[in-house]
Amino acid sequence: MDQAAHVYGRPTGDPEPSVPVLSAEVDPAWTGRSDLPVQEVVRGLGEIGAPAVSAAPLLRRILAQEGRLSRPFARVRILTDQAYVRTLTEALEGIAPGTGAAHAPARVPAARQRGVVVRWSP
Repeated sequence: MDQAAHVYGRPTGDPEPSVPVLSAEVDPAWTGRSDLPVQEVVRGLGEIGAPAVSAAPLLRRILAQEGRLSRPFARVRILTDQAYVRTLTEALEGIAPGTGAAHAPARVPAARQRGVVVRWSP
């Protein structure tokens, strides 16, 4: 993430100039690789709030995608995707309160997620 762009708005009180810089870092084709800070950028846009309204359509479009993460994670793809969905939803909620949950995809019940332990008892 361009830390300078995110931090710029704090001392100046005007985060709006940093929104285009941060939005450009949000790659709709992000694979989920942790070395690419897309999730942190999305979180930063949510922290900016209403001045980041121009990024909301991009975040909604990503949230609506069927397969958000293309990288074949070993045993953690579902969990990684759910974390990304939460980040996108929380960012949209920060930008325009009341809209985040409306765009979140329906969650797959844990019982139907292959490889996810629902309840374990010895």
